[in-house]
Amino acid sequence: MGQFSVEKTVLPGSALSGNQHPFSTTKRRFRIALLFNGERVDVPRLDRTILEHAQAKITGSYAIENGQPNLEFDLWCGDLGQGNPQTQRRMRFERIDLRSLTKNPNTEIPISALQTVGPFSFEFYWFNRRLFQRIVPGEERERVRSLQQQWSGIMLFRNGYRVFPYGNDDDDWLGLDRKALASGGYKLNKAQFVGRVSITRQQNDRLIDQTNREGLKDCDEKEVLVDLLRFIIQDRLRNFLNEVEKSHQPSVIDAVETEKRIKTLQDRAILSIQSLKKQHPEDKAELQLILSLFEEMRTYFEIAKQRAEQIEDERDRMTQLAGVGLMLEIVAHELARSTENTMRLLNGADPKKLPNDVASLFDTLRDEMKSMNRRLRVLDPLSVSSRQRRETFDFVALIREVFAGHASQFRRHNVIPVIVVAPTTKKILIHGVRGMFVQIIENLVQNSIYWMDLRHSDEDDYQPRIEVKMAEAPNVMEYTDNGPGIDPSLRGEVFKAFFSTKGKTRRQGLGLYIAQDCARHHEGKIYLSDERRIHPTRLNTFILEIPGQTK
Repeated sequence: MGQFSVEKTVLPGSALSGNQHPFSTTKRRFRIALLFNGERVDVPRLDRTILEHAQAKITGSYAIENGQPNLEFDLWCGDLGQGNPQTQRRMRFERIDLRSLTKNPNTEIPISALQTVGPFSFEFYWFNRRLFQRIVPGEERERVRSLQQQWSGIMLFRNGYRVFPYGNDDDDWLGLDRKALASGGYKLNKAQFVGRVSITRQQNDRLIDQTNREGLKDCDEKEVLVDLLRFIIQDRLRNFLNEVEKSHQPSVIDAVETEKRIKTLQDRAILSIQSLKKQHPEDKAELQLILSLFEEMRTYFEIAKQRAEQIEDERDRMTQLAGVGLMLEIVAHELARSTENTMRLLNGADPKKLPNDVASLFDTLRDEMKSMNRRLRVLDPLSVSSRQRRETFDFVALIREVFAGHASQFRRHNVIPVIVVAPTTKKILIHGVRGMFVQIIENLVQNSIYWMDLRHSDEDDYQPRIEVKMAEAPNVMEYTDNGPGIDPSLRGEVFKAFFSTKGKTRRQGLGLYIAQDCARHHEGKIYLSDERRIHPTRLNTFILEIPGQTK
């Protein structure tokens, strides 16, 4: 059998270090020659000049600084065929954001894997091949098209040497093709990319090859690496491109998908209730009351859909319908959780103590149902027709009412809610659409619960707290929680449709977008304060400003 050896061959004038590979930063061409029985066989290398023709790119790195991980990257896109100017954006995600992004209830990744995965860097170039015809000159077009096809895919390199099979034609290690087939908007399949991820043997010692040298061994660190790369491409790049292209068009919100999720939650609760009925027929009436709450919510949603069709402005119609759907989904999630939790506790109870346990559990469940009934009553102004009616109401009383609807949730998550109003101010009267202000408060509360829970999972002695301060003339609400806060680089991003750093199963990204729309409807605004009240490097306070004097 013939013998191979490697000879690095540099073309005149080039500089080549031992760890360079097809994505060398130099624009000069070079090659690696394989010697087979002494005969030289050239291996082609990527000509970086083709990357200048990419329609979009992402470059960034994952680093461990002072024991804390952070992810930072730059997004850039050129003309997407819409005549849009070049656009770029930088994003940074710290430890708590990364913990959320990799959080998956089905395969829980230990937080330590965020450190032990080690640092890595990446650069991805996206080519919209249908634009080649218009943008790339004729003679250059076929060369770029041919080279892009030759090097398409996202490869993994360790110390400058490629890890197979990542980047092969038949390999989809980041699931880009699967996601592209199931999604609207830009189809970011692997054939459109030329890209690399770079790791090292020393700093990424948990990312080791399988014994057959076909890919990395499955481990928590590999899952972190893949999850974050998927988020960067499938979530951030995709939404970035859609946002640039549709910068002068309304965002499309999928109300049908929201309805499907509500139906799924309803089915889960019904299954639990049916099991409880069989085991505890004496409590049939109580369980039927719970079930009727779902029917009431479904009625709200159906009425909202019908009334939304009467609104001529598509943006208003979709935003309002999404607001109702999002609220109903939140309550539906709570109902599903309550019934499933009751079922789980009863199944695990001691049979000898079961009568007392049943009474106690159903008392708790009844209290939760009362709390959610309050929230359903608060939801009434969210019906599409009511949302358009302006009235004068006490904003302080509205906040207290919304908080009362969350009483059982606050107790369950050990949250201390505080409402601060100046001693001389008894009421703060606002003339506006009451339901829209409900929407704003509800979305802020739900976000707080999620992020404070995440902080509590790391800090046993942490006490979650929400504080709302009200001021009049002009009407200003300051909403602060003592959760992990938001990185300043994401200050504007959090209000964009479909932006979210929540875990994959909780990622929707509509709450603050809808809250901002509600504020604008009243010629007001909601934004993140620059003031660092809780953390020295992150933001925790939302400011809601509504113009006009109190009455």
